[in-house]
Amino acid sequence: MAKVKLLGVVGRLIAGFGFLLILMIGLTLYSTNQVSRINDKLGVINDINSVKQRYAINYRG
Repeated sequence: MAKVKLLGVVGRLIAGFGFLLILMIGLTLYSTNQVSRINDKLGVINDINSVKQRYAINYRG
């Protein structure tokens, strides 16, 4: 707690803003990674289902 008082108001504001900025960047990177993984999985599902749909259409005549 003593170190926090040494920073002063401006120092605490800069530290808090820096922490929030780093947190936002980390969350953005994590979210981008998750969306990419979901996109890859949906691409695989779509490829598999399109083949099954083609088989069903061909079977139906």
